[in-house]
Order: sequence, then structure tokens, then C-alpha cells
Amino acid sequence: YSVLIMKYLAVSVPKSNEFTYEQAFAFFSSISSSSKSPSILDLFRSKSTDGNFSFNILSAKQRIRFIIVVDDEESEPVQNQILAQYTSAQIKEIPAFHFKTQFFYELYPSNDQLLPIKNASEFRDVDPLASLLSAVSRTSEPNAIFWLQIIVGPAKAGWQDSASSKIDSISKVPQGSTQTQSNRSLIQQIQEKTKYPGHQVSIRILSNTKANLNLFYSSFSIFAGASGDRLSKVEPTMWNREKLIEAVNNHKQEGKSFILNSMELATL
Repeated sequence: YSVLIMKYLAVSVPKSNEFTYEQAFAFFSSISSSSKSPSILDLFRSKSTDGNFSFNILSAKQRIRFIIVVDDEESEPVQNQILAQYTSAQIKEIPAFHFKTQFFYELYPSNDQLLPIKNASEFRDVDPLASLLSAVSRTSEPNAIFWLQIIVGPAKAGWQDSASSKIDSISKVPQGSTQTQSNRSLIQQIQEKTKYPGHQVSIRILSNTKANLNLFYSSFSIFAGASGDRLSKVEPTMWNREKLIEAVNNHKQEGKSFILNSMELATL
């Protein structure tokens, strides 16, 4: 990896404040998007940066922290964007941290990355983040560690073209036949996915024991989409384990990556 100075920003907000997914959506839309027009942060980027951001939810010693890791030169614009959406947020620079155990999964779509997972607009009386963190609260182990890491970067060029090609392929039916309800549903879902800016993401979950890791993983079932697509676990192999651990600790994309749009990211 290229040598970059990274800043670790712990973000906290008053518990009494109410926040909406629209705020998170606006934040993710303002950073690395697949739009041809530059995002706000493009004005600050130089060739020394990789354009990636690391978003982390870390629970250690029964304390939950929200941490963003960014290149040094992107720290100020990222903080400005956080405060633009969460005006009462407190941001504090903290020391770097590393993961020392071997228990982790990558998460990857079980079906097709062009199909959406369940997003915030589809939840009614359920807070998806609260459901995600319920696994953390269920453990009685005082030294339990739960870590969700999402590396977010610009979407690979042409992902929306791939979606259009997929729709064209599904739309083709033999002469005299009609489109099935199942295919119409797939087309609608792919169209929904491409409505929002796309991001290339790598998602990892980590814990201090295999039992805690599986408990944490089970909470992601809430994001299963209407198509049946969900985030499935991918276990590291003897060939990629060390490289993935290095990527986790350096907050870099490595291994499995896929497209999530800004609305899906706002839900996670």
C-alpha cells in the first residue's frame, strides 16, 4: 500500500437528538459517488489519495464508538460534511487501533450486486441500526469485541451500464410471450438500485470469538431485500487471510467488493 497519513475520527452525537436516514443519505451522496460531476471532496483530492473512506462501528469493553478513518488531507472536508448533516456532533481525533484476532467475515451479496438490499425507505417501525447493534447488547461478555468496517470508494466506471445491460437481457422474451411477474420485479429492483449514486464497498465484520462473530452476523438478516438478496458471509482462506487482516488494519479495499448505492449505505 502507498504510505498515507491516516486520521481516526471518533464521532458522537447526543442521545437525545433524533436523526433520520435522509441525513446519512445526504452525507454519503456528498462523498465518493459514481457521478460524472465531481463530488465536494473531489475539490480537495490530490493524486496521493486513493479516494476511499473507512466507516467503522466498534464495540469494545461494552462501549460503542463510531469512527471514520480518512487520509489526512481529506479530514477537514469530511468533518465539515459530518457537521453539515449532524450539527450537534462532536468529532475527536483518536489514536490508531488494530485488530489482533483471526475471527472475521467479509460480507458479499448472496445473489447479484445489481439487486438492492433492503434500505431505510422500506423500514417502517424498525430502526435498522438498532437491530444491527442488538447483537452487541445481548452478550454478557465484558471483553467482547464487535467491529463493523465499511470501506467506501468511488464506484467502478460503467456499473450503471452493466445494470442497463442486465435489464435489457431480462426484458427479452420469445415472440408471442409476455414478461413474467418475477422478471418485471427484477427489472424494477435494478432500476431502483441505479436511482442513487453508487459506491464500491468492502464490508467486514470482526469479533474476538467465533461465537460472537456468528451472533453479529445473524443480525444482518434484517437487510435481506425483496429479491431475496442479502449480505452473506465469506470466510477468509489460508491464502488471503493475512492480506485481508492487513487491509482491515490499514482500512483499505481488498478481497470482496461490490456496489451499494447511497440509500443502502445510509441504512447500514
